[in-house]
Amino acid sequence: MKLQDFPLGQTLKLEARGSWPEAYHYFEPDHMKAVVAAWHAGRPLLIRGKPGVGKSQLARAVAECRKMQFISVVVQPRTEYQDLLWQYDAVARLADAQILAAMQDPAIQKKLALKHYVAPGPLWWALNPKTARKRNQRQDGAGKSPDPRLMPEEYAKNGNVVLIDEIDKADIDLPNGLLELLGNQSFTTPHGEIVASGSADKPLIIVTTNEDRELPPAFVRRCLVLRIALPKNDDETAFTAAMRKYAHAHFKDRLDESLFIEAAELLRKERIAAEAAHQPPPGPAEYLDLLRVVDRLAGGDKQAQRDLLEEMRPFVLGKAGSALDESDL
Repeated sequence: MKLQDFPLGQTLKLEARGSWPEAYHYFEPDHMKAVVAAWHAGRPLLIRGKPGVGKSQLARAVAECRKMQFISVVVQPRTEYQDLLWQYDAVARLADAQILAAMQDPAIQKKLALKHYVAPGPLWWALNPKTARKRNQRQDGAGKSPDPRLMPEEYAKNGNVVLIDEIDKADIDLPNGLLELLGNQSFTTPHGEIVASGSADKPLIIVTTNEDRELPPAFVRRCLVLRIALPKNDDETAFTAAMRKYAHAHFKDRLDESLFIEAAELLRKERIAAEAAHQPPPGPAEYLDLLRVVDRLAGGDKQAQRDLLEEMRPFVLGKAGSALDESDL
């Protein structure tokens, strides 16, 4: 993987994959430097930043551009580290034990072996899809798991990109539990099976955090770190330029350039007012939502576009309750 493999400073259309809708991604050169560095260092890339700045989409864009497999895991507050590696179905094992005991099956111990009730998790599929697939073929019911890979099968030969999204949602035990995998690119299952990378090219693991919870220092040390942040709100020129990059990636040929600038200024003012009121400020995601609404409702009518921009602003940019008064605009 090299920097030249990516269309630096250009936009790529991302096809709809699974639950991921069609999108467009702008390849920021500094972001891709971090990706290439993580790949060659054999380390995960931890992407820090506020919601809506494009952290998750970066992983998907890398996979799409390089024709690699893509596996995405969204962390929830109750997610445990084992859920990413394997799933153990204790309920099915208990039910089978009752049935086999009632039947006085002489092979009960063999049939109730722990390995029959351990299904591959997403990181197992990423590290060694061959053994994950074999386990699925051998098992019936409890020992099976859906294949989480979202790209065409032929992409597998180019390696895997794994997104662990919003890891800061979970308890600190989750990142701590992944230290073995991050350090050795392998892990041990409950029944003693060692799962390691099945090819010379280890998966590229991209982890995102919204900074809502501090991550363990030992976890951060095992990662390369990329920070994605917006320019300061009081730097109007830099802020507008950053927003225009987002707009060009999605609406370059459909909306007027002046509309991008006007929408960016509305966003900047809304962010200033929201932060002054100690409310969560809107970001690029809301900016694109506003332009998307205008694009779909106004078509090519420039005056209608401007009218809609103002009419829809409170609903799209003011999600926490618009912090702007009419006098602020």
